[in-house]
Amino acid sequence: MKVEKVEKVVFEEKVALAPDKPWSKTIAAAGDVTDYTMKVGDLAYTPIKHDLSKPCPEEVKTPKRPKDIASIEECYFTGLRAEQFHQPYVEANDYYEEVLRRDPLDSRANTRLGVYSRRHWNLEKAERHLRAALVRPTASYTRVKDGEAYYNLGLVLADQGRTDEAIDALYRAVWTYEYNSAANLKLARIYAQKGNIKMALDRVDEAIAYNAYNLDAKCLKLSLLKRVERGEKLAKEILAFDPLNAYAIYLTKSTAEFAAFMRDEPESYLELALKFKANGEDATARKLLETIDAKVAYPTVKLHLGKIDEFLALPIEYCNPFRKETKDALEALVKARPHATRAWYYLGNVYGNVDTAKAMSAWTQAIQAFKHSDHSNIQTFAYALRNLGYGHWKWTKDFAKSLAFYRRAIAAKPDEAFFLEEFDHVAEEANLSVSERYAMLKSNHATSEKRSGSLIAECVNGIFCGDYERVLGFMRTKYFPTFEGAKNFHDYYVDALLLKGAELEKAGDVAGAIKLYEETEEYPAAHQVFVELTKRRPRDTQVWYSLGCAYEKLGDAAKAKSFFERAAAVDTLRTDYCYWKALSLKKLGRVAEAQVIGEQMVKKGGAHFDDYVDFFDYEGNRYGTTKDFKNASAAYTRGLGQLLLGDAAAAKVSLAECLKLKADHLWADRILAEIK
Repeated sequence: MKVEKVEKVVFEEKVALAPDKPWSKTIAAAGDVTDYTMKVGDLAYTPIKHDLSKPCPEEVKTPKRPKDIASIEECYFTGLRAEQFHQPYVEANDYYEEVLRRDPLDSRANTRLGVYSRRHWNLEKAERHLRAALVRPTASYTRVKDGEAYYNLGLVLADQGRTDEAIDALYRAVWTYEYNSAANLKLARIYAQKGNIKMALDRVDEAIAYNAYNLDAKCLKLSLLKRVERGEKLAKEILAFDPLNAYAIYLTKSTAEFAAFMRDEPESYLELALKFKANGEDATARKLLETIDAKVAYPTVKLHLGKIDEFLALPIEYCNPFRKETKDALEALVKARPHATRAWYYLGNVYGNVDTAKAMSAWTQAIQAFKHSDHSNIQTFAYALRNLGYGHWKWTKDFAKSLAFYRRAIAAKPDEAFFLEEFDHVAEEANLSVSERYAMLKSNHATSEKRSGSLIAECVNGIFCGDYERVLGFMRTKYFPTFEGAKNFHDYYVDALLLKGAELEKAGDVAGAIKLYEETEEYPAAHQVFVELTKRRPRDTQVWYSLGCAYEKLGDAAKAKSFFERAAAVDTLRTDYCYWKALSLKKLGRVAEAQVIGEQMVKKGGAHFDDYVDFFDYEGNRYGTTKDFKNASAAYTRGLGQLLLGDAAAAKVSLAECLKLKADHLWADRILAEIK
């Protein structure tokens, strides 16, 4: 480890590093840190000096709707960017399909849709798009310059069992450098499966020549050489480059060494077995599956071995079918046994991320098959119901059907907490009344409290319904671990304390209210929410305004004023808590300042969100912001501003609009109820 300043060594030390032996050292830098360079072996790092006078790079903008993009090329590249970046809320295919609406034979868009369809096992559609993609590039007997369409067409034809046509397409793909290695590997596998070792070796050698790092090709060659009792040199070459290559380890190491390497992981055996099968080594593939089956009872291993009764008898936990080979086996099974509940359920799961319509059809069949089975399949039945609920929530957006399926799932398996949590998310998006949501969670509390997400949902809905004592009982005694969706948990705690305090104030117990308001400063360790109390939060202004009003009721003008002053001094950033800051300013007689805040809130709340997608945010429920939720937030901000400006009638309309868009908007509901 060496540090140099302008090529002069200022620190040097030899250190031993390992995952369990970290090392650190702090060195005082004299002058500009960019004069220093840290070196570790051949690696070197010098801090970059940023020139803040230079303009920032152009910002990424929300993409336009496909129909609003004038240029076909721009429309195509908008889709391609979404595909490359895996953007979850921009559907790349929408852009490709718009290109084809304008030009049905566009080669690039057809290729992308063909590849997508192949990867999603829609082989007929894939073939149509890929053949359309080749119409123009192959016109007048032209050899294509880009082999992607031919390569993917070859894969599609091979999957359909049309081997001769596949071979023809793949040989056309090998003419292009980018697809030579991949296409030759597929050709080699086809020849290996046919038993034509000479042709398989010829093709795999070319695949390796064009891509020396194609380890799948090298593994296939190793298998082929092993058949003729050669290959030790190649095996060493593979393992030198990739010491964890299970294929080469199996063919070259002892049985004990291989078993230790695989660690009895069924998925590892299954993955390796399918690689051998793809290379024409059916007997080896079966031997691998039988080896792991003797050690671990795993559903998909049983399925691929043809041990169907054992497969159907195993519980569904920890089984995640996802491969095309597994899909093919399941489709064959449900044809033979149409009343096999678990087979239909697994088939739905394997289609879940590939073809949502087929997934939902399979889960529906699982529910129908359950009628013909015994109750040992009740868990499978419940999860099939849940999956249909999820499908109608996320895919069809039919919230009524989704909620109906979730209710059935909860009735079938009332001890599954995440059913309750997801039910509440759907109910939130469906704008179901909060009282119905709370009733579902409260009536299943023993299950709800098993999971933080469902218990938080119960607390949030309970606060809205005014069940403060019960909710505070949970919040003061239960453990709420932190996770991605729980970042606002302290705010829910503050909501309950402020609203219970306001209830006590109305009942005349002002001292009790003050005690609750003061409790908002606490961050119970069981909430797993930590904050540096020297750094104040925008919400302090709401709490301090409430304390000021409480002391005002007690006749303690000095203390009331001190809290109003503290509230008025809070930096509320760009949050709606500036409403309570403005109320505090009014209490202090600084009406003009409050008026400015009101005007700003009305202006800010006048914006309407109607983008094609929420490009930089999470489209979801409590954990994110849909378009309706953003518009609800705007209406809420506008309503608060109108209240500050003295226009109660307009404020009522705005707050009612907020609640129409988001029925569980707590403070819109409470403030609207207080407007005279």
